[in-house]
Amino acid sequence: MVTKDIIEQCIDNSRLAQENLYKSCAPYAYAIVKNYISDTHFRKDALQEVFAELFKSLRSFDENRGSFKSWLSSMTVHTCINLQRKQLKIHDGLTVDDMVDIAVSPTAELSEKELERAHLILKDMPQGYKTIFLLNQVEEYSHEKIARLLDIKPETSRSQLNRAKYWIKKNVRSLHLL
Repeated sequence: MVTKDIIEQCIDNSRLAQENLYKSCAPYAYAIVKNYISDTHFRKDALQEVFAELFKSLRSFDENRGSFKSWLSSMTVHTCINLQRKQLKIHDGLTVDDMVDIAVSPTAELSEKELERAHLILKDMPQGYKTIFLLNQVEEYSHEKIARLLDIKPETSRSQLNRAKYWIKKNVRSLHLL
């Protein structure tokens, strides 16, 4: 558990506090990263980027606006999306659908066991569907916000969400997870 004291020590650049925060939060953050980043080699870089951003932005954490775990989750999701955008710029001609591979975005209420089950349900879903489904249904982003985030039209977001829901209905029974 991350305490206010640990956060303050991290802000003061205590290496021991930063190490403790990393050790306690890395498994949770990695569960999010692995669901947003398909390339296993790139996941470690993404996790490193998440914690670099976390330590840089720690002063902006406000416990009155939510839990640290929720803040970390949101920061991890945004960092992964930003990394995917950078990848898109590197790979000319590829679309967001080609690059984004999301299995599930955990929220503060999900246990690791629930995350693994959700990962199994969505791991084979087409990439574009997963992106929209998770941002809309799990992160509760509006189609307008998703459109701005992914540089697509709101109508594209709505269409991908409908396709994702259809895919889930069609495929979840075959996964024997119900």
